[in-house]
Amino acid sequence: MSRRKSLLAIYHESMLQGGHFSESTTINKICPLYCWPSMTVDTKTYVKSCLQCQLMKSYRPNVDGTLKPLDIPTGRWLDISIDFITGVPETLFTKMNMILVVIDRFTKHAHFIATNKDCGSQETLNFLYWFVFCYHGFPRSIVSDRDIRITTGVYKELTEPLGIQLKLSSTNHPQTDGQTDATNKTLGRSLRSYCSNDQRQWDRFLPHLEFVYNSTFQRSLEAAPFEVDIGFIPNEPLLDTGIALSSRSDSAVEITKTLKAVSLRTSDILREYQETMDLQTNVHRNEFNYEVDDLVLLHHDVYFTGGRYTKIQSIFLGPFKLVKLQNNTCKLDLPSSFKKHRTINIKWIKKFIHYKDRYPKGLPHISTERLLGIPEIISVVGYDIELGMVYCKMQDTDPPLICSYPLEDFAQIPRFRKTSLLNNFNSLARTLEEEGIVDIF
Repeated sequence: MSRRKSLLAIYHESMLQGGHFSESTTINKICPLYCWPSMTVDTKTYVKSCLQCQLMKSYRPNVDGTLKPLDIPTGRWLDISIDFITGVPETLFTKMNMILVVIDRFTKHAHFIATNKDCGSQETLNFLYWFVFCYHGFPRSIVSDRDIRITTGVYKELTEPLGIQLKLSSTNHPQTDGQTDATNKTLGRSLRSYCSNDQRQWDRFLPHLEFVYNSTFQRSLEAAPFEVDIGFIPNEPLLDTGIALSSRSDSAVEITKTLKAVSLRTSDILREYQETMDLQTNVHRNEFNYEVDDLVLLHHDVYFTGGRYTKIQSIFLGPFKLVKLQNNTCKLDLPSSFKKHRTINIKWIKKFIHYKDRYPKGLPHISTERLLGIPEIISVVGYDIELGMVYCKMQDTDPPLICSYPLEDFAQIPRFRKTSLLNNFNSLARTLEEEGIVDIF
């Protein structure tokens, strides 16, 4: 892999410095340290062809009505918002099944805390004290939805003596605090990108995702949350440690002046951003001219609208080959084990951006190579009971290429990871229990 591709992989895909963010965000991560003539074009091409981004990111729906933003915060950690993310599986070792998201509304600095659905008002306040208040002080207000943990009298009794005002959103209206809703979507997308095939260990990714979120440039702030909150971005791994951060060498007086200046600038930016929010038009999708033999991705809602752990399931499935076009419908070459109709309305598909050069590995050919490659299986796309074969896609291998694994080899995958792979496959096909395969594993 060339030096440029290595840098693009680090700043787009790696757990600590990447995060699978947008083209502009990835460019902003690279610019301070590296530069080459075609950097912008290379970055856009790389991000557009990222398989994880194409599978995990959804279209933004159109929204009706005018925006009514909350009052602008006056300082750091004086006004925070909290929310609970459910729909994640219970973790393998810590037995957590919910995420508490806490955001400073002024700096956008966020904390992602693994919790349990069984925690009540007292436990929620304990988490806030352990992970937020003891580091940043006590806020003046907390914005939240009408979660039962927040609306109970016990919670109000605990927060009122601390001088904390509780602000609740209206029922089923997340736009009241769009910032938290956007952060939840970012976190959900990142979890899907990094642990969709290792679903019961999502908790060990949270600290990494929190770091990369807080160190990532945000257009609404024109800075990273770390910069607005503490004045600099903490040192990242894999970087030249000899590169000095000027903010660290400043005197205490200079740091104070810098933070004050950042605060004033941030207030202006937030105010300007709010004033322009309701002037923005809906984001329109790009139209593609599909042709037979194109590779496309299929939205999982076509066949799978329910199920568990949807927060970390892929939004799109594929890629699949388009074999027929007729008006607003198309026919896809779905796995042979799939029994449902294959004719799909084109609104459920999007074109797969294919860039062969970014996949350095080929398929394993001999039995020994297949066994060594078991940890690199990223998805199951089909099976054949008569032949006793499971068809898989491999990490760092061109997505259209499929590797065949005998059942006895596939059975060697650790149970919790095998369950994740099969659950993902079940979102497209009938459950394997119906076919009697799971008993073999």
